[in-house]
Amino acid sequence: MKESRPVDYEQSVVEFLAQPENLPTALEVARRVEKVRDHLQIRFWHMYRDEMERRQRSSDVASDWRIALTADKDLLKAWARCSIDYISVTKGVLHLAVAVEASKQQWGCPLIYGLRWSQWQQEIPSLPEVTNLRQALKLNNTLAKNSTWWLNYQDSDVGLRRDPFLTRFAAEPNVVIHELSEIVWTFFTQIREPLTALIHALGQPQTAQAPMSAD
Repeated sequence: MKESRPVDYEQSVVEFLAQPENLPTALEVARRVEKVRDHLQIRFWHMYRDEMERRQRSSDVASDWRIALTADKDLLKAWARCSIDYISVTKGVLHLAVAVEASKQQWGCPLIYGLRWSQWQQEIPSLPEVTNLRQALKLNNTLAKNSTWWLNYQDSDVGLRRDPFLTRFAAEPNVVIHELSEIVWTFFTQIREPLTALIHALGQPQTAQAPMSAD
């Protein structure tokens, strides 16, 4: 019996699309693929914002916190984000927000979430409230990384422009939004009290203190 050779799937698809009767449609679709990614990316941000606002409105902290989303014209840019912000923050004063943020398109717009500074921080402020908050993070076993923009953050398994995510989001958007919003909202409720205490402390005049290590 003659052995059948494995079919080269990629080559078969290329040859099929290259056929004269298929090529015009293939080219037409190819020209619109990035627009489809754009559409789904913006839809994700709007749905996520709406779900977080729903959770915020139905919580017992609705009067103290708000949901803030990057302006629509910038949602496709790197570092677009949606955050849970403390309302009573003096403009220009350093504070933290619970944020979800997208990275660059060439990386597939991977999302990270965690505690983001309102300003770039080379050193972590030396305050007991910072120690308390980081201890709460350890107790909840969350957010393993830090940077000059993030007190602590965690990678998610979401890449807004990656094929597996787009396929799943298009098929079951409500499930995808629920999963991510549940992770972020649960995290927020776990660290809300020490986070609020730190935001209040940062809003007060501080005497000169040695900066804390990022470790």
